[in-house]
Formats: sequence, structure tokens, C-alpha cells
Amino acid sequence: MTWQDEYRKRLTDAEHAVSVVRSGMRVFLHGAAATPIELIDALLRRSPQLENVEITHIHTEGDAPYTRPEFQGHFRLNALFMGANVRKAVNEGRG
Repeated sequence: MTWQDEYRKRLTDAEHAVSVVRSGMRVFLHGAAATPIELIDALLRRSPQLENVEITHIHTEGDAPYTRPEFQGHFRLNALFMGANVRKAVNEGRG
């Protein structure tokens, strides 16, 4: 078996990748230009099934939809650097 075959066996979609997340877990998001938008979107689609998931990151770019009021109780932000995209949520007590 080649390394390419081994790689193909490990590929999965975003829904399957976030299916391991359970209530009460901590999820670390890579930041800056490598913020995993597709994985975040898949995680948000699971929000009705999740409670108190801590999302930790250093600095993300773009929108941070997991900080919106409608996700309160499902996700809580633990920002190691507070950028403009999460400042309002932190000031309002969601992070």
C-alpha cells in the first residue's frame, strides 16, 4: 500500500470529524489564516445536541459565529487573544 492509499483511507467529511465532540468538551481551533471554517460550520450544525463546549483559540480571523447569543449554553469562548471578532461576545459575558 502506498502512502497515497493510506492518506485516502483517512479522509473524512466535516460532519464526521466533529461527531466526536461531546457536551462539556474543550475544542481548540487553529487560528489566523488556518481557521477551520468548514469544521466550525459543522460544529454549529450540531449545537442542538451540545452543551457547554469550550472553544479555545489564540486568534481567529473572520467571523466567530460560535460567539453569537443564539449559541449561548452550547459554546463558550476561551480566547487566549481577544481580537475584534470576539470582543463583543467577551464583553457580554459569552467568553
